[in-house]
Amino acid sequence: MARLIVTDKPSTARDLARLLNARRREEACYKGPTHWVTWCPERMVELCEPGDYNDAWRGWHREHLPVLPDTYKVRVAQEHRTHFNALVALLNAEDVEAVINACDAGREGELTFRYAAELAACRKPIQRLWLSSLTDKAIIHGLQHLQPAERFDALADAARCRAEADWVVGINATRAMTLLGRAQGAWGELFSVGRVQTPTLAMVVQREEEIEAFEPRAFWTVSAMLRAEAGPFEARLEINGERRLPSEALVEDALQACRGQQGRIVRVRTRQERQRPPHLFDLTTLQRVAHTKYGLTGQQTLDAAERLYDTHKLITWPRAETTLLPANMVPHLPACIKALRFGVYAPICDNLLQHLPLPINFEVVEQLEMAEHHAIIPTGHVPREAELTEPEQQVFDLILRRFLASFSPDATAEVTTAELRVGDHTFTAEARRPIDAGWHAVESPMKLHEHDAAAALHDEVAPRALPTLRQGEDVAVVEIAADEHATQPPRRHTEASLLGALQSAGRALDNPAERNALMESGLGTPATRAAVIDRLVERGYLTRDGLALLPTPAGRALVHAIPVEELRSAELTGRWEARLTQVAAAALTPDTFRAEVRAFVQRLVPQILNNPEAELGTGDAHPAQVLGACPLCGTPVTEGLKAYSCASGRACAFVIFKTIAQREISPSLVSVLLTRGQTKELRGFVSRKGVEFNARLVLSPEGKVQLAFDDADGDNADHTTPAGQRPAAPGAVVTAPGARGRALLAATVPTPRGPPPPPPAR
Repeated sequence: MARLIVTDKPSTARDLARLLNARRREEACYKGPTHWVTWCPERMVELCEPGDYNDAWRGWHREHLPVLPDTYKVRVAQEHRTHFNALVALLNAEDVEAVINACDAGREGELTFRYAAELAACRKPIQRLWLSSLTDKAIIHGLQHLQPAERFDALADAARCRAEADWVVGINATRAMTLLGRAQGAWGELFSVGRVQTPTLAMVVQREEEIEAFEPRAFWTVSAMLRAEAGPFEARLEINGERRLPSEALVEDALQACRGQQGRIVRVRTRQERQRPPHLFDLTTLQRVAHTKYGLTGQQTLDAAERLYDTHKLITWPRAETTLLPANMVPHLPACIKALRFGVYAPICDNLLQHLPLPINFEVVEQLEMAEHHAIIPTGHVPREAELTEPEQQVFDLILRRFLASFSPDATAEVTTAELRVGDHTFTAEARRPIDAGWHAVESPMKLHEHDAAAALHDEVAPRALPTLRQGEDVAVVEIAADEHATQPPRRHTEASLLGALQSAGRALDNPAERNALMESGLGTPATRAAVIDRLVERGYLTRDGLALLPTPAGRALVHAIPVEELRSAELTGRWEARLTQVAAAALTPDTFRAEVRAFVQRLVPQILNNPEAELGTGDAHPAQVLGACPLCGTPVTEGLKAYSCASGRACAFVIFKTIAQREISPSLVSVLLTRGQTKELRGFVSRKGVEFNARLVLSPEGKVQLAFDDADGDNADHTTPAGQRPAAPGAVVTAPGARGRALLAATVPTPRGPPPPPPAR
């Protein structure tokens, strides 16, 4: 008898199989004398689509909303059916006595396994393998400390509730907004709404509108060059503690009163300034630093980190939400640092090892629960032979330097401040002299926290030194001048600043429980935030301008058309996270949470559909270019965000999507199709199996777009539409497919009627 280990990635399965001597490779499995190892890909099992519950829910109609299943069903994703069948056989094999869940150690990984095991009707005893690193040592330790699966039941309940809530809100809000858009003439466009993506979009829209509404205000600063016995130095005028002077009259008075006058130093103070080392990386902070320093998108950083973890075994679990390490790791840190003595990092490691014990503080180490992840750190493996891509090298360098910097000494500097009086006016001068670079020698400090440019003049850097100044010493005003400035608008969001805003969302919530829950978790998860931003760009709601993110007209229209404030802000997520925290702690039943979500959706849909102030089908977001007449009703066909459609609204269901069999369909092709009923043979179509092929587009009598083939095998024949039916268009000819054409048609997704069901928006 053997125990079956189920991972979420084939590469992890290979690592486990190697360690457990499971060398016999069979279909979807590695077998050994004591253990079998297989894998369960993420999203192999997914929540069913609305049409799987009720045929009436396949179409998008007002009278069929809201879509509210009594219980939620799951299904196998089409592309994973073969592997799932093999997994079912393994989970229920007579030779398997127990199952070990080794999927990703987190809420989503727990749900991935639970969905698959339940759909496979697995009845074997189950244990949990929880890994934060994929090194051999970490895997062996995890296998020696397996935990009962029941310990994670509440975590699985919270994961299940969250997935279902995202699905039901995304489905209903998206359908309601899309139907509202159709009623206003935006037929063919899909207005995607989600619990995370919509507040994210709203943040960018709000920032852009703040910039547009910003009115600059003038202010002045006054600088004086003074001479002391030890030499000249510069000082700034302060009035009531402010260096920014709002009145030109105040400036003129100061200039006249101080020019050519004598002053006196009334105070000289020297203090030592210490800057503590930075916290270790969680994923979001890593993404922000990588974006600011290297221009990597959040998704590129996550992809690189995943490969460093999974393929190269160089870092610990990359989707971490904490910057802490468990206390039981402290004794092992020197050995990890010793293992990293290579290349440019060797002198840094040697310096740390010469000053043991390492400086440990509560900001780095905490008594974390065994089941929690810790901050992202190196595993101690050296990439001497690993072929790292440039993004992988950059991300690994950031993680390694942050790890070494976190245990380096404080950066210290001597700061000297002098206060002097010239008549009734106060001037201050400040200088900073580095004493010990400390952790700055390992990692250059970087500003990630966005500051309001309207509240700061420049990123001022104090001079490194002042001449020796004595309290009571007289000084002379050699030169004095004023500079005029203007306040600046807030800066546009970059991906780094937006990721930070998502991580810290919820600060403005009034409810303490919701605020605390959201402050702990943020909006979205570290692993999904970057994907949400990319999705908003792909759907045409955001656009990139260098590093800056800007809302498109369609994005603005969508945000302003949503009548429910909870969908535009972090309020809904804050409330849910507070409740999901209770579910994960077994303090709230899943059914109670589901009932609350159901009540919210029942209130949400009518508010959207009956919103009189929405403007989705008007404005200049998508200029309407008439491409031809609708073959069903004769109304002009125009281009929308996702499709070309009939402008008659709900009265007609004609639509041509912009992508058919992975080939983009241009407006000119649509015009030809509407005019002639068919196109010439086109290249660039791709079947489900990835085979490229040529075909013609043809309009059917029902107004559907079909693929027609001119096969070389000779078993096809041209024919016209059957008698009694209206031709697809004047002169249209439909070509029956031959053998090759039939095979390609079977492997090609037909164009549906109406907008496609969107994936559950997050």
